[in-house]
Amino acid sequence: MPIANTIRKISVKTLGIAPSVREFRRTGKIGETKYFGVIYGRAGSTRTGTTTQPDGKVSTWTSLIGQFEATVYDDAGNPGKIFNGAECFIPGNFERTVIGKMTTNEAGYVDFAFEVGALINDSNIGFEYVVRNLLAPKGVDPMSEIRDEMLRTLTGNQQAQLPAPETTATGDDKKLVKGDKKR
Repeated sequence: MPIANTIRKISVKTLGIAPSVREFRRTGKIGETKYFGVIYGRAGSTRTGTTTQPDGKVSTWTSLIGQFEATVYDDAGNPGKIFNGAECFIPGNFERTVIGKMTTNEAGYVDFAFEVGALINDSNIGFEYVVRNLLAPKGVDPMSEIRDEMLRTLTGNQQAQLPAPETTATGDDKKLVKGDKKR
């Protein structure tokens, strides 16, 4: 396995993906998607800050803190250089999914892996970053216990299915109650 290059933070900029995206935007067609690498790791916390842009606008950012690696594809789309770092900036809104899992995970961390790419569009900048999950963010899912039990019941034990509701008779109602004989 190749030795990873340690960098301060994992981001599309530090990985050198941004120039490839700009070239793809110039040569590709609207609606076309291309993937440039894989980012994966274990996030244990976040860091938030602000950046002042050249035009004076202030933007807020959130990074993940933990252990991360990234593999950047070469021009042919094959895995190339490997990088590792303790801080990770995820393009798009994928970090919300990771952070959401982190807040409900009793272990305090979330494992994830995704492929990062670009989709050419007709916006002002001409593209948007996209991610494709390779491993759903692993953490505690508040619904997992209920979902797992429900699926075990439905698939493993046919007799454990919910019974049909019984019909009840009220007043002069001539409906049958389950188990009653015709009156």
